[in-house]
Amino acid sequence: MKLKILLLAFSTLMMVSISQAKEGEGGSSVGDGGHSVVCKKDGKISSVNFLDIVEIKKLFSGSLRLMCPSNLPGIDYWASNREGRWYNACLNAHIYRFRKVAKNILGSKHPFMKVFDLADDIAIRMEPLVREQLLNSDTHLPQLISLKPRCTIQQVALFDYTGSELKLLIYEPLFKKMSIYHQSALITHEAIHTWFQNPTSTLTTRQAIWYLGGNQSFKVKNHEAFIRLINEKTPQIFVRD
Repeated sequence: MKLKILLLAFSTLMMVSISQAKEGEGGSSVGDGGHSVVCKKDGKISSVNFLDIVEIKKLFSGSLRLMCPSNLPGIDYWASNREGRWYNACLNAHIYRFRKVAKNILGSKHPFMKVFDLADDIAIRMEPLVREQLLNSDTHLPQLISLKPRCTIQQVALFDYTGSELKLLIYEPLFKKMSIYHQSALITHEAIHTWFQNPTSTLTTRQAIWYLGGNQSFKVKNHEAFIRLINEKTPQIFVRD
């Protein structure tokens, strides 16, 4: 059974990689867009979940549910820092936990660790965008999972590095409906995308989030694949936990 799963994962990843290489799809001029699974009920949005986390659950038997530490403000608490920028302490705590996972595998001096500094920075530099600025996600993003009826993949953010400072442009009507954990994963995804620097593919970035957000059993079985993913900057084969 495990062999079948491994072969299926290999076939899926190879087909996605080849398709993206030929078609040049999956990115945008200002950075790969953060995508979410948006579901509706009675014509209204009922849930918005970050795509990478949904993929973890469907492809690899679940993900961690990181709750806000008890000594930090609640998930709806936002405060202003010294520069007058708004931040959520719980959101940054989740980013720190992703950082800790990577540090335990790669070491604190690995160049990849700088992406978490970037994630912390862009978390307080988010700016709203209008619907017209988003891409038509359904036409350019390879889909690895099946969706429930009335659910679609939609873009929720753009990572803008064209100006003097890095910014995350978010579509607030969708972003605000995501949990803080899913928001933090999206922000970390956007920062990690700068490590791979491949505007035509999000697969390597999504795989990094799969590992950082996966449960402990998944991490144990795939830590070597994660190391190769980061160092070689190419898609890897992950196995189920």
